[in-house]
Amino acid sequence: MQEYLNGKDTTDEKYFKNYWNLENELKSEGLETIKELFERINDFLNDIKAKYEDKNILVVTHNGVCRAFEVLFNGEPKSKDIRNLGYDNCQIKMYNL
Repeated sequence: MQEYLNGKDTTDEKYFKNYWNLENELKSEGLETIKELFERINDFLNDIKAKYEDKNILVVTHNGVCRAFEVLFNGEPKSKDIRNLGYDNCQIKMYNL
Protein backbone atom coordinates (compact mmCIF):
# COMPACT_ATOMS: atom_id res chain seq x y z
CA MET A 1 0.00 0.00 0.00
CA GLN A 2 2.99 2.29 0.49
CA GLU A 3 3.41 2.56 -3.30
CA TYR A 4 -0.14 3.83 -3.53
CA LEU A 5 0.61 6.57 -1.02
CA ASN A 6 3.70 7.55 -3.03
CA GLY A 7 1.64 7.95 -6.21
CA LYS A 8 2.94 4.88 -8.06
CA ASP A 9 0.47 2.97 -10.22
CA THR A 10 -0.02 -0.23 -8.23
CA THR A 11 -2.58 -3.01 -8.24
CA ASP A 12 -4.11 -1.48 -5.09
CA GLU A 13 -4.54 1.89 -6.80
CA LYS A 14 -6.17 0.28 -9.83
CA TYR A 15 -8.33 -1.74 -7.46
CA PHE A 16 -9.62 1.35 -5.66
CA LYS A 17 -10.13 3.35 -8.88
CA ASN A 18 -12.21 0.57 -10.41
CA TYR A 19 -13.73 -1.01 -7.31
CA TRP A 20 -17.28 0.25 -7.92
CA ASN A 21 -17.45 -1.12 -11.47
CA LEU A 22 -19.50 -4.32 -11.35
CA GLU A 23 -17.27 -5.89 -14.01
CA ASN A 24 -14.15 -5.33 -11.87
CA GLU A 25 -12.33 -8.59 -11.20
CA LEU A 26 -9.12 -7.20 -9.71
CA LYS A 27 -8.12 -8.79 -6.42
CA SER A 28 -6.06 -7.16 -3.74
CA GLU A 29 -4.72 -9.08 -0.76
CA GLY A 30 -6.91 -8.68 2.29
CA LEU A 31 -9.74 -6.87 0.48
CA GLU A 32 -12.98 -8.34 -0.81
CA THR A 33 -13.94 -7.92 -4.45
CA ILE A 34 -17.15 -6.16 -5.47
CA LYS A 35 -18.67 -9.57 -6.21
CA GLU A 36 -17.72 -10.83 -2.74
CA LEU A 37 -19.26 -7.70 -1.19
CA PHE A 38 -22.51 -8.28 -3.08
CA GLU A 39 -22.58 -11.95 -2.05
CA ARG A 40 -22.09 -10.96 1.60
CA ILE A 41 -24.86 -8.33 1.42
CA ASN A 42 -27.20 -10.73 -0.38
CA ASP A 43 -26.59 -13.38 2.30
CA PHE A 44 -27.31 -10.75 4.97
CA LEU A 45 -30.62 -9.83 3.30
CA ASN A 46 -31.62 -13.48 2.93
CA ASP A 47 -30.87 -14.02 6.63
CA ILE A 48 -33.03 -11.05 7.60
CA LYS A 49 -35.84 -12.28 5.37
CA ALA A 50 -35.74 -15.75 6.96
CA LYS A 51 -35.50 -14.56 10.57
CA TYR A 52 -37.81 -11.55 10.49
CA GLU A 53 -40.54 -12.35 7.99
CA ASP A 54 -43.36 -9.79 8.11
CA LYS A 55 -41.32 -7.46 10.33
CA ASN A 56 -39.95 -3.99 9.72
CA ILE A 57 -36.17 -3.93 10.04
CA LEU A 58 -33.91 -0.89 10.32
CA VAL A 59 -30.46 -1.23 8.77
CA VAL A 60 -27.90 1.50 9.42
CA THR A 61 -24.82 1.20 7.25
CA HIS A 62 -22.16 2.90 5.15
CA ASN A 63 -22.47 3.98 1.54
CA GLY A 64 -20.83 0.85 0.10
CA VAL A 65 -23.63 -1.31 1.41
CA CYS A 66 -26.15 1.30 0.24
CA ARG A 67 -24.77 0.94 -3.30
CA ALA A 68 -25.19 -2.82 -3.07
CA PHE A 69 -28.78 -2.38 -1.84
CA GLU A 70 -29.57 -0.13 -4.81
CA VAL A 71 -28.28 -2.72 -7.28
CA LEU A 72 -29.82 -5.71 -5.52
CA PHE A 73 -33.25 -4.07 -5.27
CA ASN A 74 -33.31 -1.96 -8.47
CA GLY A 75 -30.93 -3.71 -10.88
CA GLU A 76 -27.54 -2.91 -12.39
CA PRO A 77 -26.95 0.27 -14.38
CA LYS A 78 -25.98 -0.28 -18.01
CA SER A 79 -22.56 1.25 -17.42
CA LYS A 80 -21.85 -1.19 -14.54
CA ASP A 81 -20.36 1.79 -12.65
CA ILE A 82 -22.13 2.24 -9.32
CA ARG A 83 -20.02 4.99 -7.76
CA ASN A 84 -22.94 7.43 -7.93
CA LEU A 85 -25.60 5.08 -6.54
CA GLY A 86 -25.02 5.76 -2.86
CA TYR A 87 -27.18 7.76 -0.50
CA ASP A 88 -26.80 11.20 1.00
CA ASN A 89 -25.78 11.35 4.67
CA CYS A 90 -28.67 10.38 6.93
CA GLN A 91 -30.87 9.52 3.94
CA ILE A 92 -33.63 6.99 4.55
CA LYS A 93 -34.66 4.40 1.95
CA MET A 94 -37.29 1.74 2.23
CA TYR A 95 -37.17 -1.61 0.45
CA ASN A 96 -39.44 -4.65 0.48
CA LEU A 97 -37.81 -8.09 0.69
